Amino acid sequence: MKKNSIKMYDKYSVLRIETTINDPHEFKIYRKVNRKNEPVMAWVPMGKSVANIYRYAQVSKASNVRYLDA
Repeated sequence: MKKNSIKMYDKYSVLRIETTINDPHEFKIYRKVNRKNEPVMAWVPMGKSVANIYRYAQVSKASNVRYLDA
């Protein structure tokens, strides 16, 4: 079982969608990395750093939208 999940529930007559990301390595982030001592931009696994908070928001919002459209 994977550690990321989406759930939908009704709280005070408001429908809520919640995405939980416990294993961010399943997602990728486009950032500068060193390859052969040369800085290049590449898609790499996302870490649990607060520096990736914007990517967490992007992934969560996209998954919530896809869940609602399904």
